[in-house]
Amino acid sequence: MTTRTMSRSLPLAVVLGFAVLGGCERPKELRVPLDYRPTDRLKVAGLNVPPGVRLGVNVVDARTDTSAIGQNAEDSPPVPIYAGEPAPDRFVRDGVARELANAGVPVEADPHAANKLLTLRLQRFWTDETTTYKTSILASAELTDASGRSSLWRGRVEGNNKRFGRSLKAENYQETLSDAVVDLVNNLLHDPAFVQALNAPPARAPAARKSGRG
Repeated sequence: MTTRTMSRSLPLAVVLGFAVLGGCERPKELRVPLDYRPTDRLKVAGLNVPPGVRLGVNVVDARTDTSAIGQNAEDSPPVPIYAGEPAPDRFVRDGVARELANAGVPVEADPHAANKLLTLRLQRFWTDETTTYKTSILASAELTDASGRSSLWRGRVEGNNKRFGRSLKAENYQETLSDAVVDLVNNLLHDPAFVQALNAPPARAPAARKSGRG
């Protein structure tokens, strides 16, 4: 495995040694366990969600190809990157729920206990690795009432991250994908229309009709 932090002042023999040891054994693929490991933090202040709001989060993987999550294109042929456990939709759902809770949004682990539901449909979940790790997560988003039938807000939300790191390193993939989730939530919470819909009082369920005659 090669590293991109090599000093240019190293003797040629040492550089060639690194190339022999690290450059000849490129894996045919890399499978990355999707552990949530953010290094960034949300940049949201003054978010005051009414106490009656309880939000559920749901993520659907709507990508055309749900197998690969990136590629290393430092050499030819490129090395495809695949997701280990959990799946990308679960990774994004857990990360979004965690960051929303960090921002002060009451998030319900069980969507059935929520009175508002945020649904994200993943369109892109991808990292290009060349001399850097460059990640993009794109989703269509909708905020609905608990039944999912009444739409309160719709939009598209994106999270991005770019960083240096060691070549073909699972931890670097985990960090860049996690920080892209943080950026996605940060962008979502900076959308005034979404925040307004989130803060609106939840709709009350219709009162049950009384049975009986007269």
